[in-house]
Amino acid sequence: MVDGIFIGCMINHTVLDETSFWPFFNTWSRISRSRGSGDDGDGDRVSEFPPVFDRQYLGGIIELPHQIPFPRHNEIPEKSPPPPLKQRMLHFSREKIAQLKAKANVEMETDKISSLQTLMAHLWISITRVRNLEKDESVIYGIIMSMRGRIKPELPQHYLGNSIKLGIVKTTAGELLENGLGWAAWEMNKMIASKTSEEVRKT
Repeated sequence: MVDGIFIGCMINHTVLDETSFWPFFNTWSRISRSRGSGDDGDGDRVSEFPPVFDRQYLGGIIELPHQIPFPRHNEIPEKSPPPPLKQRMLHFSREKIAQLKAKANVEMETDKISSLQTLMAHLWISITRVRNLEKDESVIYGIIMSMRGRIKPELPQHYLGNSIKLGIVKTTAGELLENGLGWAAWEMNKMIASKTSEEVRKT
């Protein structure tokens, strides 16, 4: 750009979610436009909604204050070199995803299976099939879920941070391939629905 710059910004999703990220980025933008007067140049405050840092809302879910242990240098195991990176680009059209979703819901006689759950189930089945696993071998699918809207009482709208939980769907290769798309998507649906505020506070 002749009269400006592009700024790229990445976040670790385990630290911050999109609900926290956009107010942060918009505030950063306002600060960049300000003239040192505490506003954005048009008389507006730089931070319209101050972020909420209080962690009392997670009481009963994590022990506060939470500390991340840092091992001593001589206790850190040596890492083996990573394998060569392989990339595969997959594209699913809107029409194809709609067909898969309809198929999964018909198979389970419901209308509650989402497009995302159907697509994840389809990938899980496809990858399991090409791995040629024994029927009794365990296969799992991990789904990271936002708990921001599930925790009761709910987190403040401008809570700065993240609240996520890993959910696991586990079965065997044989059961997954035999039961098919609708069953796999429904197992994901049930697992996601089970992560209520009460359930999260138990773990």
